[in-house]
Amino acid sequence: MPQTEATVTLFRPVGQQELDLIRESGGGRFPPRLSWQPIFYPVLFEEYAVQIARDWNAKDSNSGHVGYVLRFQVRQDYISRFEIHTVGSREHAELDCGRGVGAVQRGHRRPHRGGPRVSIAARGL
Repeated sequence: MPQTEATVTLFRPVGQQELDLIRESGGGRFPPRLSWQPIFYPVLFEEYAVQIARDWNAKDSNSGHVGYVLRFQVRQDYISRFEIHTVGSREHAELDCGRGVGAVQRGHRRPHRGGPRVSIAARGL
């Protein structure tokens, strides 16, 4: 029986433009970072991603006044190299991938990730 690698579920709040770019890739990659968001910060808790999508993306014209939460799997051994930063309460935990994560920066398909998929939508007023 093949051994499966341990994975962790991460979440990424995105706006309409970023979601469109992910869909154009066939859902298997994140696009290069947008000019006004140069750092890739996936979050560890779905509730925090929903809060960002609702309170930030859905109110932001660059996001098309809509927010989505993407859920994706990452190999545990891959993400263990990145620091976790808590920016408020315990639920406000982010994985600090910084500017130096080449595959994320360039939008390449990555063997250490499953393709992202939309799990929750939060619409702006």
